[in-house]
Amino acid sequence: MFTPDERARLAAEARARLYARRAALAPARATAVVAWPPAASADGRRRVGLAAPVLSDGGGAETWMYDLVRLTDTARLRWEGLWIENPVPMHPTRRRLEALLPIAAGAADEALRQLARRCDVLVAWALPRLAERIGAPRPPIVMVSHSPPHSGWAAETYPSWVADFDVAVSEVALGPIPEPRRSRARVIPNAIDPARLRTDRTRAEVRSAWGIPAEARVLGMLSRATSEKRPEALAATVAHLPQTWWGVGVGPGWDADSIPRHPRCVYPGPQHDVGAALRAFDALLSPSDYESFGYTLGEALLAGTPVIATVTGLVLDRPDLVRPIPVAADGATIAAAVLADEADAAATAARVARAQQYVATISTPDRFGQEWTEFLVAVAAATPATPVANTQPPPPPREVLTKLKQIKACPHRRPEPG
Repeated sequence: MFTPDERARLAAEARARLYARRAALAPARATAVVAWPPAASADGRRRVGLAAPVLSDGGGAETWMYDLVRLTDTARLRWEGLWIENPVPMHPTRRRLEALLPIAAGAADEALRQLARRCDVLVAWALPRLAERIGAPRPPIVMVSHSPPHSGWAAETYPSWVADFDVAVSEVALGPIPEPRRSRARVIPNAIDPARLRTDRTRAEVRSAWGIPAEARVLGMLSRATSEKRPEALAATVAHLPQTWWGVGVGPGWDADSIPRHPRCVYPGPQHDVGAALRAFDALLSPSDYESFGYTLGEALLAGTPVIATVTGLVLDRPDLVRPIPVAADGATIAAAVLADEADAAATAARVARAQQYVATISTPDRFGQEWTEFLVAVAAATPATPVANTQPPPPPREVLTKLKQIKACPHRRPEPG
């Protein structure tokens, strides 16, 4: 397991690589010119544009964008395009989005301005100085927070988030939004879509493709292998489990040299058939330092997969839906939780049933699409206010601060460094 200092170093190195890549791509972005498709004639629908800094394959914000476009009411909204600040390779997430709307990736700010001026509202996340970059005239800007207040990404970007309206994907994600906008912000939870869990692949077929023995028990992680997800916990946990248990790390980034290995762990890479992966798991491990929402948590709970997790994201208020583990728990501690879940089969089954019912009611695709449609129609009719820029780190809102204090006081809290 990594020490706090090692984790901080790895996070700093990852940020340095990101900034170096951005700097290298800056000249290409400055000269790339995109011709958007001709604007459609007026048909009574509100015209909406999307803007984002990146488009990763299988990330949470990317899943949210895909759901936003496909689940909102196309009889009332027309999606004009998606502008992405950085170049994006042709991966499955991009292909799915391009089937729904035009995409300009790595394009100059002029393409952003063109998109904004043909829209009634522009929705964005984690992009600095949007109002300044677009200029006047411009539509109302909706900024969406996907991060908790202690996320490194949010901490570095929120001082320059400027918008007329704000939306957070959870109560915790309100934290980075600057006041006075935070008090007016709206929370619209992400959608957990049962359709993403449907699969034609059998459990045996998936395990065979992974090279896992048919009789093995499987502890899986389904996420990007980034530092806050703690991918190193998988091998550390399997090392303390009986020989009957194997570990599987599904998602991008698991091939990094910095991630510890174990002979009974396999890393098949990204897999967009979420239902097949969850069907092949006997338990899902989510040892994240933090989550603002947690698609993987929600999908695993809805699929009926037992979850061993830190109390964060959408289970922050419902720790009874998972087998809780401390933040930064070592492999032995997590292994004990896995075995306790296996030993108490009746209690685990009851918890799984309770979790399925909960997730099925709080984050439905219909509810997500309806809330976003009504919100965007109302915003499109509004006159942009003077954006308020944040100049210093705001304190977390009272409800978030209360929750953070509860986490700090509970036995599952990560020990402070030093």
